[in-house]
Amino acid sequence: THMTREQATVGALRKAAEGHDVSIQALSKKEKTGDASDWQAQMKKATANVSGTAGD
Repeated sequence: THMTREQATVGALRKAAEGHDVSIQALSKKEKTGDASDWQAQMKKATANVSGTAGD
C-alpha cells in the first residue's frame, strides 16, 4: 500500500491523524526511581578497585 506524494505531505498526514492520540509516550513501563546521586553511588561502587576504594 503505497501513498502518493500528495498523501504524504505534512498537511495530509496531520489531517489523516485527526482524532488519533499522537502524543509521545515512553515505551518503558518500569517505574522511574532514583536520581543523579543514586547513579553516582552505583557507578562508584561498580568501579571500586580490588582494595575496595573507589578510583577517582
